[in-house]
Amino acid sequence: MQIRRWFYILQILEKRPKTTFRIHHELEQLRIYVCLRTVERDLDAISSIFMGIYSERSERQVFWRLDGLPNNIAQLKLKSHWENKVTSAGMASSNESEYKKVA
Repeated sequence: MQIRRWFYILQILEKRPKTTFRIHHELEQLRIYVCLRTVERDLDAISSIFMGIYSERSERQVFWRLDGLPNNIAQLKLKSHWENKVTSAGMASSNESEYKKVA
């Protein structure tokens, strides 16, 4: 469910910068019901993992912005500290699969 929410959040942000409250409202229109705090946590997590997603303060509001969603969500670029974790995790899982084939 969380990955699905993240996907919709990225689509919502693609159009233009939005406040957390507005993102929450648009998720509800898609019948995704979570609390506002969950949306805040999702935005923090997404922005810490992927490049080009950030918040900016304007007067008394915080707007979330996405700089260019690629044609395919798989083309999102990971931030460097996550790239190393994913690469090493991928190597571990590939080693495990080779082990299972041999056994």
